[in-house]
Amino acid sequence: GWQDPAGVGLNYREICDAARDDPHAAVARVGLDAVLAGDAAAFERDYPCDAPGGARWFHLLIAPYGEPPARGAVVMHFDVTQARRLADALHQAQKMEAVGRMTSG
Repeated sequence: GWQDPAGVGLNYREICDAARDDPHAAVARVGLDAVLAGDAAAFERDYPCDAPGGARWFHLLIAPYGEPPARGAVVMHFDVTQARRLADALHQAQKMEAVGRMTSG
């Protein structure tokens, strides 16, 4: 089939199966199968990924393409590293504020 550098036309089942040592790929395969079978309206999950320069976080979204049972699926990965770091920093600041209130009260 037709493919471009962004992965259009690739068989995502084959990609997941090739990464058999990665537990995130196994979970993605289960989600993909559920969407394709019509058992799930969509599948979403955040997952970490080791990358040069440090760990990154991605949001996986799998949505059906076509009428159920789906003929195919649209699979998207969004880099959510910055949003995750901001959420972690906010959570840490909230914990420090709570500790400060406990020690001053």
